[in-house]
Amino acid sequence: MIGDCVVEQILPGVFDEGIFPGYDHVNVSWQELNRLLRKEGWQVALENQKGVYLCTDSSNGKMYVGSAYGDEMLLGRWKSYVRMGHGGNVELKRLGFAHIKKSFSVFHFGRV
Repeated sequence: MIGDCVVEQILPGVFDEGIFPGYDHVNVSWQELNRLLRKEGWQVALENQKGVYLCTDSSNGKMYVGSAYGDEMLLGRWKSYVRMGHGGNVELKRLGFAHIKKSFSVFHFGRV
C-alpha cells in the first residue's frame, strides 16, 4: 500500500489541527502554548480539567510546580501564563515576561 502513496504537498508550518495529545503528553514551549490555547481541541480538553503541572526554565533548569482548579481550570490558568507570563506566581514575576517567553516550557503531569 505504501508504494501507492503520493506526497501531494508539504505544509509550511505545523499541522496539528488543534488535536489535544492527551494529558500525559503535554510538553510545550511558551510559544507553542500561546498558539495551542487558541485551538478548540485544546480548549475543550483543558477548560473542565483540574491539574498539577510543571514549568521548566531551560536557561537554568529550575522548575516551578503549579496547580489549576479555579475558573476554566487548566485552560484559565494556562491562559494567564500566556497573557502575563507569570500566572500570578511571585517567583516568576521576578524573572520578567521576555525571559519566560524565551526560556519556559510547560509540562502537564497530573490530573486532580
